[in-house]
This record gives sequence, structure tokens and C-alpha cells, in this order.
Amino acid sequence: MMTFSPIAAAEEAVEYFENLAEEDYYEKGGEPPGLYLGGLSPALWIQGQVKPGELGLLLRGFHPKTGENLASNAGPEHKPGWDFTFSSPKSVSTAWALGGTEIRESIKQAQAKAVASALAFLEQHAFSSRDRNDGFEKIDRVLAAAYEHGTSRELDPQLHTHVLCANLGLRKDGTVCAIDFDSRWKMAAGAVYRAQLAHEVKMSGFSIQQEGRGSFSIVGIDKSICDVFSTRRQQILAYANETGFTSHAGMKIATLATRQSKPLCESRATLLDEWEETGRQNGIASGDIQLLRSFAPQCLFMPTPTQMFDLMTEKMSTFTPMQLHHAVAVVAQGIKDAEEIDKYITDLMCHAELVRLIAKNNQIDKRSGSTECRYTTQSQIKLEQALVENAQSRAGELNHYASPSDAIAAHKTLTEEQISALRYITVDPGGVKIVQGMAGTGKGFMLRAAREAWQAAGLDVRGAALAGKAADGLEQSAGIHSQTVHSLIEELEKGTVKLSPQSVLVIDEAGMIGSKQLSKLLNQIHDVGAKAVLVGDSRQLQPIDAGGAFRLLAERLGYASLRNVIRQRHDVDKEIVRQFAEGSVAQALVLIKARGGIAVCANVSSAMLKMEEEWAAQFDSSRPQEALMLAGTRAEAFHLNQLARERARRDKRFGRSVQVETVINDIRYEREFAENDRIIFCRNNRSIGVKNGDLGTVLGIDQRKDGHYVFQVQLDSGRAIQFVFGDPKKLGRLGCQEIEYGYAMSMHKGQGVTADKVFILMSEGMGDREWNYVGVSRARDKTRIFCSEEFAKQLQNVMSRSRQKDTSLDYQLEQEMAT
Repeated sequence: MMTFSPIAAAEEAVEYFENLAEEDYYEKGGEPPGLYLGGLSPALWIQGQVKPGELGLLLRGFHPKTGENLASNAGPEHKPGWDFTFSSPKSVSTAWALGGTEIRESIKQAQAKAVASALAFLEQHAFSSRDRNDGFEKIDRVLAAAYEHGTSRELDPQLHTHVLCANLGLRKDGTVCAIDFDSRWKMAAGAVYRAQLAHEVKMSGFSIQQEGRGSFSIVGIDKSICDVFSTRRQQILAYANETGFTSHAGMKIATLATRQSKPLCESRATLLDEWEETGRQNGIASGDIQLLRSFAPQCLFMPTPTQMFDLMTEKMSTFTPMQLHHAVAVVAQGIKDAEEIDKYITDLMCHAELVRLIAKNNQIDKRSGSTECRYTTQSQIKLEQALVENAQSRAGELNHYASPSDAIAAHKTLTEEQISALRYITVDPGGVKIVQGMAGTGKGFMLRAAREAWQAAGLDVRGAALAGKAADGLEQSAGIHSQTVHSLIEELEKGTVKLSPQSVLVIDEAGMIGSKQLSKLLNQIHDVGAKAVLVGDSRQLQPIDAGGAFRLLAERLGYASLRNVIRQRHDVDKEIVRQFAEGSVAQALVLIKARGGIAVCANVSSAMLKMEEEWAAQFDSSRPQEALMLAGTRAEAFHLNQLARERARRDKRFGRSVQVETVINDIRYEREFAENDRIIFCRNNRSIGVKNGDLGTVLGIDQRKDGHYVFQVQLDSGRAIQFVFGDPKKLGRLGCQEIEYGYAMSMHKGQGVTADKVFILMSEGMGDREWNYVGVSRARDKTRIFCSEEFAKQLQNVMSRSRQKDTSLDYQLEQEMAT
């Protein structure tokens, strides 16, 4: 991985790195001396080892050899530069520590080449001059001092290199200037480093396998031995879990907060002996590492350009140059080196499928002096253009006219706003109609009236939603027979379900559906002349797949708006929801704090304890659905569930308990479930009549003669069901094993849920405006937010971030700008 941080003070950096640097580090301790890197190095006749005293001169803007001024403000006021740190994957560090002299030297050289390639990549893309009067100039030669370190601060083996990049660059005219670093290239540079390192390690005889989170490992080095040497990693994770900072940026905070001074006492030779002994105690010796080089190499292949473009547009309609470089370098690990990656990307840039877009924010790219760009593909543009054009072509249709007069008379509590939306979708022309409704504005009640009007006019009304729980909610609130979007598309393509010109399809929570999936469904609707009514809120949870199609259609077609919040019982809570919807987070937080709605605790653990305690005081087993705990991640929800179960066990509320193996997202977990436990179903199961996200209480557990357990469950909807715990493929239609504890749930599961009282654990798992808008809009009566003291300092900034999905049509084509 690669991390970076500005060097705050030259004196501190000099003290740390020069104190550790030792010529005879192998015997005397410390780390190897630094070496000069960067394209500016030979131009200034600066090469080889960094001598004592030279680093301080370099970081203050002086020539490290001659002492002459390089920067115009050389001296104590000169900003030193940046510390780019490149850390090898743990399996590489383990092989380096345990593999013996030859392997250690080969991996050391691999690390050096990978670091040099990453810095060259940054020189190619990430630096520009800081000249304010003459505009921006590309800087492709910088000067740095690279310090190889072999240990973590707990003296575990961790091969990494600090590249101290000086705030100095070479202009085209040969003069030296201060520089800017574009940190958006960090992820791509880290991926290039890993790809080059994987290439070098593979060339030394090891087999490489790609892993999740964009990294790789050496085949044959088990994770268990890597974990033995991961004391530092465990410290960082523990702090991150305590404070709630679990994102990439949060882990950086955790790293700094837990950092200690590195001991100087032990020599490299002593440490190697200790590591090898630890390895032997855990069943791995030097010879075992050497034998790994005899493994048959894995056959890995680069995606074709078409496959690469499909990969890029799987989760996003448009992408930046940085994202493209990062994605290519990640898939190239173990396949291509940095030079080959550069050629591959050059070929992609010339490919006819790639389209350059111009961002509308007009921010100037400091290196090119032009407006920032993004990319998309011809296929994505065609898909999203067709999505809009097909809908627009049906704007004048009156085929599905239905008078709502009787429905309005039958539902006397409809508001003027709801009546207006009702008329918009039943009377006004258009084969595709959009309703943008804020959370809690009574969309379901309005759709019930619309369904009655359409059916009275002889039309067939169907419903669909991305999640089974949302489809069930649409069916309950509006009386519209509904199913998931995925199952409906599948049945339409197979012909087991048919639409007709007399069909009206209501698509709920349409803001969560990506462009490709929505396009598939709408094409089926257009082909037969049916009507589509898209209902949702583009400001709530965003699509997992590429594209904000719902927002795009709303902008191009127009829409009916529901803004009168009726779910919340108190006016101030309604205003809080409106403020979050509009992005006015600061004002919303003022109102929440004034109501005592935020509990700040010492750390995440204490926040969880307090949150569970308050939830327990409000929990009523006769109405369990009216007190809900929400968290940003499944891991946080699991911890909260454990606290709730511990309380139930102490209070002796559990009956018979059994130990079973659940399956959640194809991962198996050991779980204990008991009578009176709260559970949530994690997958749609038509046979037993449950949807993903349905909650219930276990009433009884019996054991069959074949050993399988039969669960009797009271769903929160009031319906009683039973199922046989186990794989439905083996047990038949009543089999089910996709369940989890249901006292707390992730925010993603929580969209569409309503309760009287909602308790929210705030952490970086809830780190955007869309997630928090969903969270604060769930409660009718009371919302309480819990967070750590550390997280509270950044609460407003984190809650204000928006991750709204874009589309290819939100930008202008570069050729259009040229004309």
C-alpha cells in the first residue's frame, strides 16, 4: 500500500530518519541509510547515499551537496515536502524475513525497483509548479531521499520504504521551483507500486495470487503466519474500531494516533534470528520459503479493452484518469510491470470505445492547464441517452388516463401535495412519470389511491423494487402486487410474466437502481407500450451499480414532488429531515443538538454500550419493531446485536438455544439462536414467504428426527411462519439458513423501515449525506445519535459529504467543447 503525509517540520524528519540510518545497520541496529531518487537527482549531480546533514539541507530547499539555494525561499520557512510510504504486502515481508539471505536480497531489490517505478509514475502525473503568476506548469522531475525500513514500530517484519520527496521540481527552462502534489493520484501510484513489486517477486521465482482490496500475496504463505507478525496492524484496527474511523482515511488517523517511537536497540541480525525462531515455532522455516519458488505459476490474463471498460462502468458511469490507472494497475498485479501497464493504458486511451468528457465544475487541472476531465464509454453514453430519449418520446401519451376523483373522495386525508402528485401520474400525459418524494411524505398512501384509480379504469397494476423488503412495503402500503426488479426482469425475459399496453408498472425506491438495470426494465415496458411510474428520492441511498438514472430522468422529464413530511410527529423532526434532504447539515445538527439528540462518548465501545442501554429501556417485546438500532456497517450491527443478546441472556429471556451455521452473502458463520431471539432474514425466500430484511421473533425451536431444527417465527408484520434450518437445496422448499440477529441492522437494510424510536451509531460507516438522511428519517417519534469523542470533532464534515452517483450525460463531450 501507499500512504502519504506532508512533512510538517524538516527538523523532526531529519532527527527521525538520520537517527535510524546506520551504515552497519545489520550489526549495530537501526535501518539502512537513505538513497537519492527522482529525475531531478542526476540533473543536479546528486546520486547515491544520503550522507549525514544532507537531508536537512534538502528539505529546507538547499542543494544537499553544495549548500547553495535551490528554492527561492530556502531556509526555515521553506515547506519541506511529502513522505510517501510504500509498504509491501505482509506475505512479501514474511518471505523477506524468513527466506534466508538470497531471498531477502532479491525481495529487497524488488522493493527498490517497485518504489522507483511508483515515484516515476508520480513524476509523470502528479506534480506541477507552484508559480502563481505564470500559470501552471507540468513538473516531471523531482528529488527525493528513499529510506528502506524493515520493521514496524513493534519490531514485526514489515518491509517498507519512506520516500521523502522534497518540495523542489525542475522547470522546462532548467530552473528549480516549489511544487504541488495532486493527491488524487495516490491510489493509482500505490497500485503501480504493487504491480511492479508483484512482477519482481514473480521474476524471482514465487507464484503470485491477486487478493481482495486491490493487493496480492505470495502463494503458499498462509495468512496465519502473516497474522503472527502483525502486532502493529492489530493496534491500528483496535483503535479504528474504538473510535469509529474504519474507512481508508480513518485508518490513517488510527495509524498516526497509535504511532510510537521506533526502538533503536536491536540489530537487523538479531531481529532476523528472532523472526526465524518465531517462524519455526509456527511451523515455517527458511527452507519452506525457498521451496515456494518451485510452485507452478498461476496463469493470469489481462482483460481485453472491452472487458476493462465493462469493469470500469460496472459501478460508475464515468471515471477519472486516476481511477482508470488505479483499476488497470490492480488487475495487472502478477501480469504486467509498470512499463507494460503504461503501454496498456496508452492503448486504452486510443481505443474508439473510450470517450473523454469535460467536467462542469471548470476546475483547472494543474498539470495540463485545462478543465478537468472524466471518461466514459460509447456503450454507457448510448445506454443513458436511450434511457432518456425513449422516455421523452412517450411524453404525449394518454393511453393510461385514469380519473382519480373517486379515489380522492375515498381517501379524505390526502394532502393537496399528494393529490397533485396523484393527478400527475394518473391524468397528465406521459408513458414514464416520476415522483420525487422525500422520506416520510406518504408516497405509499398516495400510490394506494393511484392504484385504485388505475384499476377502476381497467388497467393492470404491478409493482417492483430493488430489494424484496421494499417490494413488500410497496405491496402493504399501496396494495400493489410487487416483486424485486431482478426477478421481474428475469420473468419478463423468460416470458413467464407479460406486460401489455394496459399495464402500469410502479417502480419504488427507483433512486437505488443503476442505469443498466433500469434501462433493461424500461425497455421491456416501452416494447409493449405499458406505463412506468418511477417513485423514489435521489438524495437517499445511491445505486450500487453505475449511474444515477432516476435523478437523470427526473431532471429531463420533470416530476411531481412530495415535500410535506408526515412520518415524524414533531415539527422540529420534520424540519431536521428537510434540512438533511437539502444538504443543510450544519442547520440540522443545530436542531438535533438542541433536542439532546446526540450522545458523545469516550470511544465507540462506550457509545455502543450507551446506545444499547437506551434502546433496551425503550424496547417492548410486544411491539419489537418500534425500537430500532442502526449502524453503518454489518460489523458494527453485529457488535450491537451481541450486546442486546447478552442483556437478554442476563435477564433470562431466552428459552432453548441451538448452535447452527448461517450463510450471509455466501459466507458461513457460526451462530447461536435461542427462543425469543430477534432475527432478520438476509435473503428472499418465497417458499416460506419472507423477504430480505424481514424481522421477526423466534417463538420456538424443535428438533426433527433427522437432527435438523425447526424454527417457529412471529414476523413483525404479524404473520407466523416456520422453516427448517439448513440448505434449501438439500431440505426442500421449507429450508432456510440465511438469517442473522435482528436487534440492530445496517443502514442499507434500514432504508424503507419505520419505527417509533431509532438509535443510530455514527461512524465512518455512515460517512455521507445520503446515508445520514436515511438514518434520521426512520423515526416517527425520537432519533438518538451516538458517536465517539474523536468522531464528534468531524461529525459535520463527514455528514456533509455527498456521494451522489453521476451519469455520462451530466458532462459535455470534449469534441463538443472544441466546436
